[in-house]
Amino acid sequence: MDLVGLSYWSSWASLISLAVAAWNTYLILRIKAGIVLNVTLEPMLIRLKENSAELNRQLMYYEVNHHRFSEVAGICEADVKALRRRLGFIKSRFVRGPLRSMRTFRRDRSAANAQVVYASLLQVCQHVANMLEERRITG
Repeated sequence: MDLVGLSYWSSWASLISLAVAAWNTYLILRIKAGIVLNVTLEPMLIRLKENSAELNRQLMYYEVNHHRFSEVAGICEADVKALRRRLGFIKSRFVRGPLRSMRTFRRDRSAANAQVVYASLLQVCQHVANMLEERRITG
């Protein structure tokens, strides 16, 4: 075999090894993200349920407690954004509506918008609970 042929095949081997290394890096990052999601999904659901219960309490007397409702809604928004980051763009489509309702609530802090925030947070809680149940069943 001459040097030109050897050089040709070694350049292809370098490109193939680069592609394999990139693919392995992608798989490792995906596995890491899956582990982080599996570990943090249940505590996040518990926090969201506790905060939604607090929102419900504040919603009963909204005219008096609207400041506390706004504080808890901000905490919920941060948790929902963290959930969106952990799930990824495709799997987190269900949080777009709740985040939109939270942005609307920040502009207009009416009781009707507060009710929409609470209802959308319940939707997120139920969706995450369903995801956890599916993960328990499928493994």
